[in-house]
Amino acid sequence: MQSYNFITTKLVAAQRTATDLLKSYFASYYSPEDPRTLISTPTYSVTSENVVVQLFAYSSAITRFAKTTGPVKPSPKLTGSALNNLVEALSRLFTAAGSNTVSVQLRIVRLHHPYLNSSILAQFLAVNASKYGFARLRHYVLSAIPLSTTTTQTVESSILGVKVQVSGLLTTQRMAPRKTVSTVSAGTFHGPGTHVDYSTHTSKSALGSYTVKV
Repeated sequence: MQSYNFITTKLVAAQRTATDLLKSYFASYYSPEDPRTLISTPTYSVTSENVVVQLFAYSSAITRFAKTTGPVKPSPKLTGSALNNLVEALSRLFTAAGSNTVSVQLRIVRLHHPYLNSSILAQFLAVNASKYGFARLRHYVLSAIPLSTTTTQTVESSILGVKVQVSGLLTTQRMAPRKTVSTVSAGTFHGPGTHVDYSTHTSKSALGSYTVKV
């Protein structure tokens, strides 16, 4: 016998507010001692008494496109005390949206590379592209992201292909048309059990806004 859990309009609104809260928390001021932490779009598992929030996180100084770009020391935002305050805020938010006190579990999966999640990769490329331009972005995509050489999936997290499109002008493209669209792709998107993960991120440069699609 199957059971169903219907999510009310208030809980849907609470999820949207929770997503905004999480993005604001991790997008707050950072420095070399407090590196920027990029997060994926949160997913929610909701019952009448519990809410499980899961997201991926990547912490980096984000200074350049490089094959050796990797995680730095954990951000203070990921310490137990800081996260406890965040969980309490989320619990109050979801409790206000329902009739019962709601317990919130925040599950954060730390990634060692930005290309392991499309949402994080889109943000990472957008931050770097504004400063270094599309040529460096293209080099990073083609050289730093490891692609599987076979369509037979033996590892669930294998990356068969990647495609990145930048719509809009970067600071290195002052002479280009304002509606410039630049694309780079590598690998394949076809194979048994292939899943396409798609994300976008919009940012601004001195020449206006631009969007990175992964």
